[in-house]
Amino acid sequence: MKKRFFSAIAAFLCVALVVASLSGCRINLSDLLRSRPEPSSEAGPSEEPSSEPSSEEPSPASSSEPSSEPSSEPSSEPSSEEPSSKPEESSSKPKYKAGPLAWEDVTKYEEMLSPSNKDYNNSFLTCIYNKPTDIDLYMVLYVGAGIESDVSDSERQKLIDVYGVDEGNFEYTHTTKLKAKDIDKFLKKKIGMKLSKTKKKGVDKMFYCKEFDSYYIWHGDTNMREISVLSGSIDEDGVITLIYQCDDGYPGQNLKVEQGDDTISIVKFTDNNGTLQFISNTLYGS
Repeated sequence: MKKRFFSAIAAFLCVALVVASLSGCRINLSDLLRSRPEPSSEAGPSEEPSSEPSSEEPSPASSSEPSSEPSSEPSSEPSSEEPSSKPEESSSKPKYKAGPLAWEDVTKYEEMLSPSNKDYNNSFLTCIYNKPTDIDLYMVLYVGAGIESDVSDSERQKLIDVYGVDEGNFEYTHTTKLKAKDIDKFLKKKIGMKLSKTKKKGVDKMFYCKEFDSYYIWHGDTNMREISVLSGSIDEDGVITLIYQCDDGYPGQNLKVEQGDDTISIVKFTDNNGTLQFISNTLYGS
């Protein structure tokens, strides 16, 4: 009985020791568990910020919405550029309305091209040229073109004695003296260039004296032409084209083609506030 009693007591003590040991483990585990919440609590806040960005994702989305709004603004910028493109279109529009001239304009230019006009536009109808550089300067300047200068007695005598000019030129013909600077000014106004820029056609028919820097022409008649304008038109660049005929039957030098009793020609020029600048004077049909 005693052995059973002591064995029971031993068993009880073993169980008690096991329970005590287990309770000690629980305490240790609880201590461990208590120490772990701190990292877990640290992880918790770290997880919360991670969740906060996720909560803030709408804000980037909302921030992207403003970014999409600017992207729509550039799309509106092309529309704002449209007005700037409109002036370009307007700049490309023709400066003049092309078409036939009104009859009052035809008669106006006919008067401006008449021999009596003081601008000497008629002089540019006395020769044929396809461009201003081809103008026959002898024909254009033949009657002085309104820029004629007087010849002094001393100058005349020097031209005869020193430069060999025939005295009969002064006795039996009219002397036209043209200073080089006046010719340049006249041509610049009428064809847009100085004498040196032309082919100097007809200059060899004039006498040039370097001492006086002047050209001299001796002639006995006029080469001015009485004309009638038949029709006229203007293009988009403002170039005026007139078809005209010579009324007096005198076509002028180099005008060879005649239709009936009259020579038909075509002159082109621009009108710069009443100043005609000539481009060409050709035969009709050529």
